[in-house]
Amino acid sequence: MQAILTSGAEFIVWLQRFQTPLGNEIFELITSLGGASYLYMIPLVVWCVDYRTGLRLLAVFSITVFINTTLKTWISQPRPFQLDPRVISLGEDGYGLPSGHAQLVVVYWGVIARWVGRPWFWMLSVVLMVAIGFSRIYLGVHFPSDVIAGWALGAATLWAFARYGDRALAALRQPDLGTQIKLSLAIATALFVADLLLVGDAERLNAGAAGFIAGAGIGAAIAVHKLDFDGRGPGWQRALRYLVGMALMLPVLGAMRELGVPSGLAGKAVIAFDLAAVGLWLTLGAPWLFQRARLTTSGASVTIGDATG
Repeated sequence: MQAILTSGAEFIVWLQRFQTPLGNEIFELITSLGGASYLYMIPLVVWCVDYRTGLRLLAVFSITVFINTTLKTWISQPRPFQLDPRVISLGEDGYGLPSGHAQLVVVYWGVIARWVGRPWFWMLSVVLMVAIGFSRIYLGVHFPSDVIAGWALGAATLWAFARYGDRALAALRQPDLGTQIKLSLAIATALFVADLLLVGDAERLNAGAAGFIAGAGIGAAIAVHKLDFDGRGPGWQRALRYLVGMALMLPVLGAMRELGVPSGLAGKAVIAFDLAAVGLWLTLGAPWLFQRARLTTSGASVTIGDATG
């Protein structure tokens, strides 16, 4: 493994000989498309493109985050700039292998490209996957092997989703609403416990993924049973839905950062509950509000009592 890292560092040092201020700005912009930007891009799909595709994206994306953060903690591989002082980098927190940007970009755009079903969109998606992965090497935050591993894991996850995802989600839709809610809680609880057993207090993002799955799963189960929301409509409705939904969701995320998060199990619980609220808003709260505000084109508005059964 050391030989792979050494050769990878040499490649990065060679590559960075061609760095320019403009090139740095371009690749920093490209790499930003694979990070926190998902907080903005996922709601766009759920609320403004296609609700059920958005639900599939939420499910596979959350599992992918859990897999990536767990593997990073297990492997505990430093990043290039930490091993070779010649590597130029602004730095990045956490371990390096596998690259989360490379893994998540394959899953996110792969799910959407599968839904679009057009060869030209697949080509654009692949270009974006390659560009984001390459940007991580160019900026010195990942070895080439980190990025290749991320791409491979993302592709494997996407393949599993394409082969088994629809059947798994169809099976989850079969039980009644109460059972679906219990299943969402059971899956989230299993992930939370697995996180405690596998990585301890080393990685809080997994607790957030577990909480998000609980909130989003419960919200989706209720919404599918009680609401008539598909995410479609004229452009002005989609734009207003997005602006209203994000305006009410972002403060929830910001509050956690402002108030601070305690350490240990208490901190993981805080993150889990915070992201559970975000997931519930994303899949149920916002769609219910959109119907009440007449920002949808199908179905009648429902009362909150109807929505919760």
